[in-house]
Order: sequence, then C-alpha cells, then structure tokens
Amino acid sequence: MLRLNQKRGKGQLFELRNDRDVSECILSLKVFSPLDGLIAEHYLRKHLKDSRVLSRAVAVVRELVTNIGKYAEQGSIEVFQKPGFLEVVAWSQGRKEAQAGLGLGLEIVRKNAREVTFEERKETQSFTVTARIPFSPPVWSIGTFVRPHVREDVGGDVCLWREEGERLRVLVADVLGHGERAFEVAQKIRSFFGEDTSEDLLASYERLRELLQMTRGCALFLGLLERKYMRYFLVGNVRAWLNRGDGFKFLPARPGVVGRLELPPKLWEESLLPGSRLIVCTDGVERRFHPHFFPWTIGLSPERVARKIGEHFSRREDDVCVLVVEGPGDV
Repeated sequence: MLRLNQKRGKGQLFELRNDRDVSECILSLKVFSPLDGLIAEHYLRKHLKDSRVLSRAVAVVRELVTNIGKYAEQGSIEVFQKPGFLEVVAWSQGRKEAQAGLGLGLEIVRKNAREVTFEERKETQSFTVTARIPFSPPVWSIGTFVRPHVREDVGGDVCLWREEGERLRVLVADVLGHGERAFEVAQKIRSFFGEDTSEDLLASYERLRELLQMTRGCALFLGLLERKYMRYFLVGNVRAWLNRGDGFKFLPARPGVVGRLELPPKLWEESLLPGSRLIVCTDGVERRFHPHFFPWTIGLSPERVARKIGEHFSRREDDVCVLVVEGPGDV
C-alpha cells in the first residue's frame, strides 16, 4: 500500500477491493477529504493523453470525490480504461449527515458521462455510483503552462478549461499577490469553475464577481468558445490574442480587478474560423512577448506553444499562466 505525502490531501492508493481487471485500472484511491480530488486529477493527467476525455474524467471524478469527502464516513474512487470508454466507480459507506450522501446532486457527473448508474445497500449504508465516459475525437486542442513565483510553493494564477459537448469553457485568472493567500482565492475560483455550467456568461461573471468580493480579487479572462464564435470577458492585465488565419489580433480588455475595482462588465464576441487559435497569458509573461513576432506560435502544437512561452518569456519573480487553444479544423 502506497501512501501519498500530499500537502493538501490524505489520499491513499490501495489494492482493488473488487474482482475487476487490474490491467484496466488507471486509478484506485481511498478518499479522506474533498481535497483528494487534486490527487485523483494528478494521476488522471498522468495516464490519459486524450484531452477531451481527460477534461470530462477530471470533472466527474472531482465531483464524486467531493461528495465522498463531504458526506461519507469512508469511500473510494476507481477508474478503469475499457475499450471505447472510461468507467468510473465511486463507493461510499456511512453518512455524516442524515439527508446527504454520495448520490446527492451529481449534475456534473450526469452532464459529462453517457451512462450513470446508482446502487444503494441500506443494510450496510453503502452507495455505489458507476459512470461511463466514452472516448471520442477531440474537438479542441489545448495547451497550458502554470508555475508559481520562484520563492513560493503555490500561487494565485489559475488556468481552467472544460469541454461541454462541442463547446469549450475557459477561465484564466491572476489573483493579486503571491503565495498562500493568493492560492486561497485561487481555490475559490477553481471551485466556482467546477460548479459553473451556465450558458449565460454574464450570469457566470456576476456570480464570480460576488464570490470574490472581500478578497484580493483577480484579473480575468472568462470565455465560452463555440465552433463559429466565442464570447468572453477580459478584465485587468491578462492579455489575449486571436488568430483566424490572418495574423494575431490583440483583444481589448476592461481595466480593473474583478471583485474589487472594476468598470461595468463588457461581454465581447469574436467570430471563429476553422483552426482559429487563441493565446491567453497573465502578467507573469514578459511584455516583450507578442505572437506576431514568433512564427512558432502558429507552427507548433498548442501544448508546445504554451510551454515555450512559459519557459522563455516568464518572469521568475511572478506567478505565470499560459493558455493556448486551437479550434476544430472544420465548421
């Protein structure tokens, strides 16, 4: 049995508790806390290379781990890679609250899985949720780079994305300051993003703004990308560029700090063409970087572009975050 020495979780890898094929298992984790979702996400990212199924698997597993950690006395999560789909099995026993349990809510699980089944055994107070997530060709190609201040273990820059069918939801945030206090605000933003499924981007922005009141606040890019267009909010010193095949366009931003000091929000909209590419970065990337001057920002994959920007243009004395998105090749 291997115990993970994680600063923010007590997750524990363990032997399979059932007769499933061990060769198919890519994750088997005992859950002690909602924060163990971070451990599960780490192992999923290590084993899954298909970005589309990865985003859905992370969303499903994080919600199930959160429910186990909040409501159950004990539980576990297992992920199996089957031909054509992933199978996620969550198990819990006992309840911390009379009306709560593993099966409470689960809107994100239902949204991201093709088939969800529930099994409850009242005599043992145990509950099992099984979710199947199909593999499918990725619609969006995505690259990210995130790194904290050189003297800090954690930071306040956040880079999040989630595919929702053929739509992509993205969030890049730069919380004011560095270190633990900035990280605490960043965690609030991560929780918000995990729960936000609204198609009304203005409503999403307003909920986030209210959440960040009485905090340090953040600079922000919040967007919904469809095949033919994208809608977004851009506030503060986060920079963004869009290329539709005719060079990079610098996207305008509203000045301010979300949750602290800002002008009335403006919802922007841009049309997208096949293969359009979006680059978003926080101010940890030096001002001398501009994609116009570097042809590799188009020639390389989004993953390599994000890494190259982060490694060659970031300031070590600041948190840094880079997101690169390439849209589908046909509309």
